[in-house]
Amino acid sequence: MDETSSAPAGPRGGRRGRNPRGQGERLREGIVGAALRLLDELGDDQALSMRAVAREIGVAATSVYIHFADRDALVPATPRQEM
Repeated sequence: MDETSSAPAGPRGGRRGRNPRGQGERLREGIVGAALRLLDELGDDQALSMRAVAREIGVAATSVYIHFADRDALVPATPRQEM
């Protein structure tokens, strides 16, 4: 896969290419998607970590903190179904 591909990284830490300048929203969407998958898997908001989310999409943890201050800011951004 070349660096210009827009395909997202595979789950569980596949290295992710950089977004073109001005497309940081794509990373935010990836972070929310990864958090949603992990929350579904873990079943507990308290078990989610920012590092696990970063690892899930193949970015540094600091990249996640650029978009969300902490887990308490990230969890409400995940569109989950109430059980």
